[in-house]
Amino acid sequence: GGPLGLADDSSALFVTPESEEHVINGIATAMNQLVDDPDLAESISCAARARAEAEFSWETVANSWMQAY
Repeated sequence: GGPLGLADDSSALFVTPESEEHVINGIATAMNQLVDDPDLAESISCAARARAEAEFSWETVANSWMQAY
């Protein structure tokens, strides 16, 4: 997803898109971080789910659209 869908690094690991090689290496590094640190993986997972449920539920999205129009 794009950067607008992410609030902060509590729910994601970020990779800067400097070059194709940098992105590939960054994704591999991030994946290894999650494999090597199950607590980090769980923390990010829980934060991402909580944010998705709070900000992207059908009710929240519908209310945002209703307010805009």
